[in-house]
Amino acid sequence: MTYAQRYPRYAPRQQSEPELTRLRRMVEQEERRRYDPEREARMPRTSRPHHFAVNPDSDERAATAPIANAAEVEGNIDEDYRPIGNVTLFEMWLGETGTTWVYVWADSFESAFEELAEWADDNTPGHIVKLTIADLKSAARDRGIRWRQGWPDYEDRDFERVVDAAEDGLTLVGHTTLKHGSYIVSHEWGGQEVDPGSDAWRIVVDRSFAEVSVDLILRRSSRVGIGEIA
Repeated sequence: MTYAQRYPRYAPRQQSEPELTRLRRMVEQEERRRYDPEREARMPRTSRPHHFAVNPDSDERAATAPIANAAEVEGNIDEDYRPIGNVTLFEMWLGETGTTWVYVWADSFESAFEELAEWADDNTPGHIVKLTIADLKSAARDRGIRWRQGWPDYEDRDFERVVDAAEDGLTLVGHTTLKHGSYIVSHEWGGQEVDPGSDAWRIVVDRSFAEVSVDLILRRSSRVGIGEIA
């Protein structure tokens, strides 16, 4: 059975009570399955070099970890679970102690990081780092550079050296809605592609389409009432 058969698009119509009960249960189950930080913190973090030795075939993670942008599967995965565009699936992680796992649909590892940062800003903002004037002054002292009146001045070469020092060990968040100057500590994030032939891939594809269907149900129910949702 394909995901299209498993999660059909509902045409607007009056629903029977059994159908309404099924739809309500589907919504409740998916809402419970979405991000649970305590559950994620209990999952073991394996020993791995930065950005890479995560296990893309972990069915448990695939079934429970949040999906940052589930809607991206539409138009990018065919009915046999094969990618038909440039978008692929990444298993990303955040944190130094209690690891948070997040699945991201993206066309590159760099884009997956940006999506991860957006998700973190909304869900675990403690992972987002902002450099303060105190941080910059501390970096200047460490480099033996005297702090000057009129700084910050990003056209000043010495100030650029201060910024470079302050950014050491941080990964800059670039093309997102976050303000310039947002970072994630470099050793506190990573990830890799999920094999399209793995069970984890199929699980996350199914979950992504289920989330799209649930979001559609919730939007329609808010507009026209649960008795008329499709």
